[in-house]
Amino acid sequence: MSYTSIESSKTSGKPVFLYEFVQGAASWFYTSSPSEIIWNSQTWVPTSLSHSDVTQSNEMSKDNLSMKFPRTDSFASQFLGYAPDQVTSIIIRRGHINDGEFVVYWRGRVVGSKAANNNIDIECESIFTSLRRPGLRARYQRTCRHALYTTGCNLNKNDFDSASSVMAVSGATVTAPAAAGAANGWWIGGILEYGVSMRLITNHSGSLLTLSRPIEKLTDDFAISGAGVLMISIYPGCDRSRETCTNKFANYLNFGGFPWIPTKNPLGGSSIV
Repeated sequence: MSYTSIESSKTSGKPVFLYEFVQGAASWFYTSSPSEIIWNSQTWVPTSLSHSDVTQSNEMSKDNLSMKFPRTDSFASQFLGYAPDQVTSIIIRRGHINDGEFVVYWRGRVVGSKAANNNIDIECESIFTSLRRPGLRARYQRTCRHALYTTGCNLNKNDFDSASSVMAVSGATVTAPAAAGAANGWWIGGILEYGVSMRLITNHSGSLLTLSRPIEKLTDDFAISGAGVLMISIYPGCDRSRETCTNKFANYLNFGGFPWIPTKNPLGGSSIV
């Protein structure tokens, strides 16, 4: 019997959900069924996971979905403290027990989480919100309006890559010998990359780099391997000034600021002479 036939019947329905979470190369497969379900060559594991009702309104930003996990769940527990480095997407499929057909019921991504008693509540937004969310328009400002190494700036960060070994890790501070090869402050506003994790560099002094927040995997790997074994990539930062764009990156043709904006508003009502 097809999904549509069971779904429209009065007594044959035994609804069950399949939950697929994808975060980079990692995936988790859960089901609301009391026993394992093997579907699409994948084993879906039972868990005490529940979700709120799926709603549809005129405002997609209000059609969020809440999911409740036990605090001991390995997937949900990673959202306690810092959020994961990669986007976590969700696909919920609906079907019926003893039927082999499942249809996509809801799709979205994780946008927030909080701990509540013995549970972890995860907030998700619909995939459709990304289709209607307005982007930031170009601003008329003295400093560059482009984000470093992205569209508009057009610099390829790999052209400025400096590989370095890691000599020490203490919370958000990383000791990288290659950083000492540049003047203090050279790496501020840049990026430190380790595997799939990237962090903003907020301070630089000698070989010491301070990150916006720690990289947990780097801390854990360093505790195992020790000094001089792990390798990171660091990329210089930009203060968005015309001088830095020209002298540091030779990228003035893509400078997105307007450094000669008048200091006095000609429409302010006062004399401009």
